[in-house]
Amino acid sequence: MSFAIQRAGIERLDDLAPLWIAMQEHHEAVAPAALTADVAPFREHAESWRRRRASYASWFGAGDAVLHVAEDGDGELAGYAMVRLGGGWSQLATPEAMAELESLSISRAHRGRGLGSRLIAAVHDDLRERGIDLLTLAVFAGNEPAARLYARFGMQPVLTHMIGRVPS
Repeated sequence: MSFAIQRAGIERLDDLAPLWIAMQEHHEAVAPAALTADVAPFREHAESWRRRRASYASWFGAGDAVLHVAEDGDGELAGYAMVRLGGGWSQLATPEAMAELESLSISRAHRGRGLGSRLIAAVHDDLRERGIDLLTLAVFAGNEPAARLYARFGMQPVLTHMIGRVPS
């Protein structure tokens, strides 16, 4: 199946909702059970999307968002990559212009066909045009397929985010 990948703007935000929810459902399936049972359960899908949409809109408003969308041969949205442009880190000698892959979502129907790789390649092309040569991202605990995908692009772990309840 062929896919058309293109840059998009804030006008496509509402189109992303089903793919955001599909990504959350995937995270719900792979997340360690102890995390969601004891520490922080997943939000309801509508609330999760409302919060993420607000973040996306804020990044667009600040001029920091880069959105790539992929459509299948029928013009249906098959996936997206949302990137936030930002500055360098304090401790590591990173460039002042960096980017973070905030979301990469592929519809269930289109997974396993190389679309994630194609979206990452489109992001890399876009960042090179901007003179940005460092990309960061976070991988949800338990999402080994995503970790393997990113490793194929040279990504490696550098920071682990941890979460836990404050003891009573």
